[in-house]
Amino acid sequence: MGSYRAGIPLVLCLVLLVASPAIVAAADSPSRLSAKLDGQPIPASDVAKYYCHDLAYPMFECFSTEEALEQQMLTARRPAAVYVTIYSEPTYDGTYAHLSQDYPGLWSIGWNDRISSYKALNGESGRFFEDWYGGGASSGFCCNQTEPVLGGDDNTFSSVYRT
Repeated sequence: MGSYRAGIPLVLCLVLLVASPAIVAAADSPSRLSAKLDGQPIPASDVAKYYCHDLAYPMFECFSTEEALEQQMLTARRPAAVYVTIYSEPTYDGTYAHLSQDYPGLWSIGWNDRISSYKALNGESGRFFEDWYGGGASSGFCCNQTEPVLGGDDNTFSSVYRT
């Protein structure tokens, strides 16, 4: 049973349609993400309170000081994978996180509506969205762009994707 559309059985299309939101949600699920602060486990939702990176995705490595984070980044195996650094305060102040992954829901790491400045890194590009899963108004960035003050976009971003 099942008719074909572009070579795909209708039943398979229905399965994919139903499963797709679950697959996307699982990619950003708080239960999948983990974090450590100075080597000790913390909730992933606390990432925005510290200086962190996601180079060991789905685990975040967080530090109490920015000096400790940057020292660790010097020895990281894939620092070129980072495409954006997000900051909790304007002019690159406050806590921050180096991101190498897409985050359809920044809520999962405590960064929903908290970004006040950012730096695009390693010649990469990406896009911030005001709603989860790439919805709502968006703001693109590219090629080592820096934004010390976000103006009307301050504390509005809810998802981010590399492009």
